Amino acid sequence: MEDYSVSICIGALNETNSLRKCIETIYKNCEKDDIKEILICICDYTTNDCKQAIRDIQSDYPDFPVKTVYQPPEEKNLGGACRSTFRVAAGTHILAMSSDLECGPEYVSQIIKLSKENPEKLIKGSRWLPNSVFHGYGTLRKAGNKLFQIYMQILFRKNITDYTYSFEAAPAEVFRAIDYRKNGKAAALEMVAEPVKKGIEVKEFPVVWKNREEFAHNKTFFEDFKLLVLYICTSLSIKFTKNK
Repeated sequence: MEDYSVSICIGALNETNSLRKCIETIYKNCEKDDIKEILICICDYTTNDCKQAIRDIQSDYPDFPVKTVYQPPEEKNLGGACRSTFRVAAGTHILAMSSDLECGPEYVSQIIKLSKENPEKLIKGSRWLPNSVFHGYGTLRKAGNKLFQIYMQILFRKNITDYTYSFEAAPAEVFRAIDYRKNGKAAALEMVAEPVKKGIEVKEFPVVWKNREEFAHNKTFFEDFKLLVLYICTSLSIKFTKNK
């Protein structure tokens, strides 16, 4: 694809060292001509230390297009961050990732390569392919995640191994067309399930996944259960709502 360009969209809340590592790794490993911009989404809850880290990055990499996008208060949570950032992305494609290193920045060059080779597809990392590795998931949580993936495969009749890992790239219009109706963590699921329902093909690749080290948070059983209920409700809504 001769006119290929990617907008890398990253959310930032309290990350500093991990955010810097993300940008440093992308700068080192990726072809600069492929990257239209790096958009870092910030909001009212983004810490001053994180904002300073962004300014430092911009100062240290003046030849790299690192920009900030402000997420207004009415655009809440992950869904709002997606809407706020994706609608201003100028690349032909969007690559979505987090800044906490759960989305390993060392894979960004691989995602871009696969996306350039398959420009019409959604390219995403998977924690469940052969050669993938989980670090930091307990046995019960890992089993629950696997069962949910099987449920999604049955519901959507697609052998996609990881519907809930939001480290992916697709044509910009694919991500912009999503409603992000739940306005929260369900956006991670919507970014895969909505395109799948519309017939977008998905190509996965294996990753080594590890829990965030900076400001780590161990989820409680109740938090995981609430998220599971949200995912199930969202998946059913996507499945049985007519495409626009």
